Amino acid sequence: MEQYAKAPLNNITLTNRVPESELEADLWIAPYRRNVVGVSVPSRIYNLLAVGRPVIVTAEASSEAALMLKEEDIGWIVRPEDPLDLAEAIRSGAADREETLAKGRRAAIAAHRYTSDRAIASYRQIINDVMRAAR
Repeated sequence: MEQYAKAPLNNITLTNRVPESELEADLWIAPYRRNVVGVSVPSRIYNLLAVGRPVIVTAEASSEAALMLKEEDIGWIVRPEDPLDLAEAIRSGAADREETLAKGRRAAIAAHRYTSDRAIASYRQIINDVMRAAR
């Protein structure tokens, strides 16, 4: 806010934080910039899955988050920094409420596959495989 007050931009609007009790949405947007292939999935996406919400992710189709959404069929993938593509995904989610809710139900189920215990077990297996190959 302080930086914005010093140099306000005409194409940006800042609003007050919305209390959690008022956060009601059928889907959420997780924006990425271009060129994030190979970067891990932000933890907030896992939080959204856990509460049964599908996600629109703005990322290259080969990014980790996009691959997860496609594999699990739990959201929409749009090109980064493409407002028309993003608007189309929002319209798609709004036009077919049943499919959006179904994606949310699949998201809640998928969240069980992305726990810290499973991640640690996977890392442990990778390390063991590398160590075995080095011997």
